[in-house]
Amino acid sequence: MKKYLILITATILVISGIFTYGSIVTAATDVSIYTVKPTSAENTISANGKLQYESEKTVSADNYCFIVSVEVSAGDNVKKGDILMTVDELSISGSVIEKYPDADVLISTVTGEISDDIKSELKKYCTRRTIYSDSEGTVSAVMHHEEEFVARHSELIKLCSTDKYIIPVNINETMISRIKTGQNVDIRFSAIEGKKFKGKVIKLADEAKQVSGLGGKETSVEVLIKPEKIDEKLRIGYNAECDIVTSTDENIILVPYEYIRSDENGSYVFIAQGRQAYKKYITTGTEYHSGASVISGIKANENIITNANEIYDGQRIKVLTGE
Repeated sequence: MKKYLILITATILVISGIFTYGSIVTAATDVSIYTVKPTSAENTISANGKLQYESEKTVSADNYCFIVSVEVSAGDNVKKGDILMTVDELSISGSVIEKYPDADVLISTVTGEISDDIKSELKKYCTRRTIYSDSEGTVSAVMHHEEEFVARHSELIKLCSTDKYIIPVNINETMISRIKTGQNVDIRFSAIEGKKFKGKVIKLADEAKQVSGLGGKETSVEVLIKPEKIDEKLRIGYNAECDIVTSTDENIILVPYEYIRSDENGSYVFIAQGRQAYKKYITTGTEYHSGASVISGIKANENIITNANEIYDGQRIKVLTGE
């Protein structure tokens, strides 16, 4: 009887062990997959620049003058014919110079703060003049204000074309041969998160110049990029990251960088086949903004495991989602 009890107990233990082992073997890790499809990818050259007005016109003083009134402020939109400023323009007549031979030289040295007596004397030889805008635009800067006395050819007001911007970037001489006018550009502004804007290359400088880079001085060519119309509020001086599209490669196997891993033997991915994960070594080629091309190791329609941090070769898996 005791013998039979031992045999029955042993049998139960063996059966229990089989079930326990079976439950361990059948345990599967949940995974998500990325199905590889032939696609196209853009070759780009990246450069950083700052937003500027496309064209800016400076209104200058024709002669020495007193600022009587300023009718605009920075940021104002003006139309052709709008009054910008009124000045009392100094005109030293021949009779004055004849009487005071050094008058013109003296006046050329009188700028900024002057005494009321000198101001009163100079105003005897002034003629009032109204300065009008000769084009439509936005006031980008007002350099002088009421009661100031300014020198001949001083900059008074700057006007820019409304909503017309440009982004100058410097491209190293080793890459400039790949840049052509008309190429498309993807633009991202640091101040505007989560949005990408379009633009085009409109001009390459005729001459190269020396600019400061990470490795010191380098020879670069200035490239002008014109953004398409942007509805968001932009400010001059915003930092812009520009990706110039130089060409497009077709029918490539492209794998996002975050799915590629590496060890001492090279780069690899985990492939989902049926209910198991398999480690596959790959050879990568051209690198793009969104990933790397794969020359060998995987082919179209294979399923790459995207959450492979805890996956090992041969592990049982359960596919939950795919893209």
